[in-house]
Amino acid sequence: MIAESDERLAQFFFAAPVPGPLKSFDTMEFTDKVQLALLLGLTPDLKSALNATGRLRNKFAYKLDMKIGEDEAKNLITTLTPSAKQRFQARFGGVTRECCIKR
Repeated sequence: MIAESDERLAQFFFAAPVPGPLKSFDTMEFTDKVQLALLLGLTPDLKSALNATGRLRNKFAYKLDMKIGEDEAKNLITTLTPSAKQRFQARFGGVTRECCIKR
């Protein structure tokens, strides 16, 4: 999911005409990529979830034995849009009921 987010952002950017500064896309920080995507028209309600995903990705990058616990799941799920929370609940039902989706 995390690597997929980065890949989808790259696809979003490169589907549009590429101005000169984007040639360094691979060296941009993830938060800068999210900000750029927002400037290019990405739905603003995805910002929190994307940034939370980036923070989680960084934890995995620096701690190889990292596992997603309840706190990490809560932090990520609470940033999702209502429709994304519903899709998540449909797929992983018990996880969301236990930690953070209010009915």
